Amino acid sequence: MQQDGYKPAVEDLRPAHEVLTREFTKLSKPAKALVKPEYSCGEYLRELLRTHLLEDGIEFIGHALPLRHAVWWGCCCLATVTPPKAMTDKDRQAFGASYRWVVEPTDRHRAYAESISRVVLEVTPPLLLARATGYPKFKLPDPIKALKRNFNKEGVITAVNVATVDAEEIDEIRRKFIEVGLAVSRNKIVWRNPGQNPIPQ
Repeated sequence: MQQDGYKPAVEDLRPAHEVLTREFTKLSKPAKALVKPEYSCGEYLRELLRTHLLEDGIEFIGHALPLRHAVWWGCCCLATVTPPKAMTDKDRQAFGASYRWVVEPTDRHRAYAESISRVVLEVTPPLLLARATGYPKFKLPDPIKALKRNFNKEGVITAVNVATVDAEEIDEIRRKFIEVGLAVSRNKIVWRNPGQNPIPQ
C-alpha cells in the first residue's frame, strides 16, 4: 500500500549527518560521537541500538522523519502503550485531533489540535502530542531561526518519551518505539482514511 507523495524518510542511502545538520537535536555526547560521515540513517540507528543509546534513538527518529510522519509515529507509539479505547475522554479527544491532522493536514485541523491542548489540568502524552501537532508556525527572529529548532518535532519526541515513563520495561518499549519509527519511515505502517477505517486501536 503506497501513500500518495510518500517517500521513505529513514532509508539506507540517506546520510545520518544530514539530519544533524538540518535540525537541532538533543542527542547525547556519546551518541554524537558515534556519527560517521559514511553512516546512513539506518546504520546510525542500528549503532544506537547496539550501544543501548535508546533515548537517543528516539530523539534521532523524531527528527529524521518529516513532521507529518513524526506525528503519525507518535500516534502509533502512544496507541501501543495505551489503546485509544482505554484513554480518558480528554486524551482520546487529543489523540483523535493529532490523528485527524495526519490524515488531513489542514490548518483547521492544526488549530483544533492546538485548542484541545491549550488549557489542561494534567499533562499527558496524548495532550503533549496534540500540542506538538497544533503548534503554529511563526516567523522566527534570525538568531532563533539560526538554531534550527523544530518545536513541533521536539514536542512529538517529548510525548513519545513521556509515554515510556510508566512502562514496566522502559528499554523494551523504547526499542519498540524505534522499530515503529523505522516501520513508519519505510511505509510499512500507514495511516488510514477515517472515512473508511477507524482510528487504530
